[in-house]
Amino acid sequence: MKLIYDAAYAVINGNEPEHLGEFWWQESNGALGKWNSREVAHDYVAANPGTVEALGKNGSTAKVLAYHRKSNPDIRWIQTEADSTKEDNLITLANNH
Repeated sequence: MKLIYDAAYAVINGNEPEHLGEFWWQESNGALGKWNSREVAHDYVAANPGTVEALGKNGSTAKVLAYHRKSNPDIRWIQTEADSTKEDNLITLANNH
């Protein structure tokens, strides 16, 4: 199991962040790692469903899912499963980065 504990925005064209672009995670054995793009994160989550969660406030977690744009499968990203709270959203982690 990987737990995403931090995320950061990517700035592609200009000064404004365009999307989440970096993700720091910890495995259940304590090993640390980082995905340097949303595509790399997507590909891992898609290949390993149910094995990635995101850390939320107060130690809560949420499942992380892989998505892609149907009209252009090259546009890929990850996000947390909807659960009616924002505390465990990846954007919240990036906003706190």
